Amino acid sequence: MNYPSLAPDTQIAIGSANKAKVQAVRRAMTKFYGPAAQHTTLHSHSTESGVSEQPFGSEEIIRGAKNRARHALQLTQQAGHDHNLAIGLECGILSLPGETEDHLYNLSVAAITVGEDDYLGLSALFPIPMRLIAYLRQGYNLVEAALQAGITQDPNIGSGKGLAPLLTYGQMERTDYLEMAVYHALVHHHNGH
Repeated sequence: MNYPSLAPDTQIAIGSANKAKVQAVRRAMTKFYGPAAQHTTLHSHSTESGVSEQPFGSEEIIRGAKNRARHALQLTQQAGHDHNLAIGLECGILSLPGETEDHLYNLSVAAITVGEDDYLGLSALFPIPMRLIAYLRQGYNLVEAALQAGITQDPNIGSGKGLAPLLTYGQMERTDYLEMAVYHALVHHHNGH
C-alpha cells in the first residue's frame, strides 16, 4: 500500500490532554501514514478553545478546533520545541438547514495548523437523542444533559469513551468519530486548499 511521505521524527502538538483525542490522533496518523507514523512524537497540551463550553453551530466548533491547534503550537514554541504542525479537536452541537429545532447533531472538527494555514476535517454527524435536546436548550452541555436524562451516571464520561458507546450499544466509541475528523484533516493537509 502507498502512504503519503512523512518526515522522520515529525513533532506534532495536540491541543488537548483528553485521552480519547490523543488516541484519535495517533490512530489517524497510523492509518494515514502507515509504518512511518511510529516515528512521530505527539505532545499533548491542555488548551482553551476560546468558545463556549458547549459549542453550538459549525462556526463556533471550527473556531474552537482552530484555537486549540494554534494554542498548542504557541505552547510548544514557548517551550523551545520546533513542531511541524499542531492539531486541535473540538466537538459541538449543530442543526441542519431544513430540520426542525428538535433535531440536533454532534460534530467533531479537527484543525491542522501549519504556519499560518489551517486544514479542516469533519467527523460524521452523530444524532443527539430527543431526550437530551430539552436539556441542551436549557444550557446544559452534552455530558450534563446525559446525566440529567439518566443516560449515564458518570460525570467524567466526556473525558473518556464519551456517550457514543452508550447510544450505539457499544458499536462506536468517541475515538472512532474523532479519528475520522483527524483523518479528513490529514487528507485536506496533503491535498492542499
